[in-house]
Amino acid sequence: MIRPLKVVLVTLIMTVLLTGMLVACSKNDKSPQVLRLSGKTMGTSWHIVIPHTVIEKNPEKLNKAILEPLIREELEIINKQFSTYRKDSEISRFNARQSIEPFEVSQPVVDVVKKSLQLSRETQGAFDISIAPLVDLWGFGKIFAFTVPDDKKIQQARARTGYQHLAVMQSPPRLIKAIPDLEIDLSAIAKGYAVDRLSERLNAQGVTDFLVEIGGELRVQGLNPQGERWHIAIEKPLESRRSAQRILFLGGSAVATSGDYHNYYEDKGKRYSHTIDPQTGKPVTHSLASVTVLHDSAMIADALATAFMVMGDKNALAYAKKHNLQIYMLLRDEKVSGGIREISTLRPDVAMTSSSGS
Repeated sequence: MIRPLKVVLVTLIMTVLLTGMLVACSKNDKSPQVLRLSGKTMGTSWHIVIPHTVIEKNPEKLNKAILEPLIREELEIINKQFSTYRKDSEISRFNARQSIEPFEVSQPVVDVVKKSLQLSRETQGAFDISIAPLVDLWGFGKIFAFTVPDDKKIQQARARTGYQHLAVMQSPPRLIKAIPDLEIDLSAIAKGYAVDRLSERLNAQGVTDFLVEIGGELRVQGLNPQGERWHIAIEKPLESRRSAQRILFLGGSAVATSGDYHNYYEDKGKRYSHTIDPQTGKPVTHSLASVTVLHDSAMIADALATAFMVMGDKNALAYAKKHNLQIYMLLRDEKVSGGIREISTLRPDVAMTSSSGS
């Protein structure tokens, strides 16, 4: 089981998958509209929604009895590779090994770590899979016990972090750390990677229309049960209740949202975000409440959503424009009505609309 080290909260309203709101199923329909698969993985939940029109094309091959075991098998493989809660996983064994000698891992692990390092460089360290000591120090990690550490402890923790101290070998696949006690946690990218893996597995089975979601990271393809683009909600950054800020209409895209408005601490009147800046070793202090990233890859969307929460709205917007990315940001701003300001690079074809009551 992978516990999310991504210390910002994934905030897409995925509970609606169970009510049918975003899958756009009519409450009056008596006939089966979707095949739903779900379970627990990576310290969170997973859901798959497949329109019944797809199932009807090949009911002998596309049914719950066949698809569910395939999905669970894929998730078990991913957990054996990336889990930080299984002592026998590749990542756990790498972390436990106090050595700078090359460590043998599977090719998928090398591929994900290599992409992580690339994104670390591109975001100038805003995305860093080695910051677990800092997250733990602030009490936002495996044991939730918030504390404000002094600068000496922060520097000591930072000395055990840094993506620059991690390297990969392609052939044979190996991970190498330059400092023996360096540890990595891929939770800020692994859920998105798993979404991509499950999507590929569904495509291989001939499933043409689907929604795959793990812990709020999702990917949609084709059309929903009503023959329309999938309707995906972006949550309002409210601490008291959960409701939709906007609805996205998507035909084929991955979506990841990160935010800090449900996970934070207040101490002596000061607000401490769960989002830790790897370069300062401290929680971020900007006004960015959430960021949603659209991308062909759920893995990349997952990682960039985390990075943008560290970078803040100005740097995130500059990065998005430079790389032609679609993002949607919500900022706390007392000067505007409702206290929330929107910044978007979403294209018109996404057909973003205001949700009811927003």
